[in-house]
Amino acid sequence: QHLEGFQYIAEYKDYIKTNLKTTKESNAETQKEIDIISKAIDNATFEGITQSEYDEFATYMKSTYESVASQYGVDLETYLYFFFGGMSLDDFNTELQSAAEFNVRQRYLLQQIIKEENMTLSEEEYEEKLAEYMEEYGYTDKDQFVTDMGGKEVIEESALFDKAMELVLS
Repeated sequence: QHLEGFQYIAEYKDYIKTNLKTTKESNAETQKEIDIISKAIDNATFEGITQSEYDEFATYMKSTYESVASQYGVDLETYLYFFFGGMSLDDFNTELQSAAEFNVRQRYLLQQIIKEENMTLSEEEYEEKLAEYMEEYGYTDKDQFVTDMGGKEVIEESALFDKAMELVLS
């Protein structure tokens, strides 16, 4: 039999099997990275982080989810129910606060690593990361990408965070 893009069902089955294996491996690697950064965060001391920083990040994340929900033509509560296995708004807010704390602490940790290691970014490293980010986000116009991301400084900061993260994971 013929399926669009596949000449035989066996090819389709092989494609699905390979795709599932790749996804499983990618998820395992992501979880490993989360576990490592979590351990680093747990072993670090954070001074000066205010509740408002956590709240600000949680508000940003919630507005992102609300925006996605509106793209589907539903409110946040409906979106959570259908796309997050029936998650309630209260459970979502609890998870959101936990994620905000993790992300703010991760940011502080990476900023400290960048400072202590005197990390910098060469022009070549910047250009490589810029190309990587453009591909990841589906951009072909460099100037438009830099503008949409908030400027060169934002991209440089992201690249330095990636560099610090590589150090933590190594």
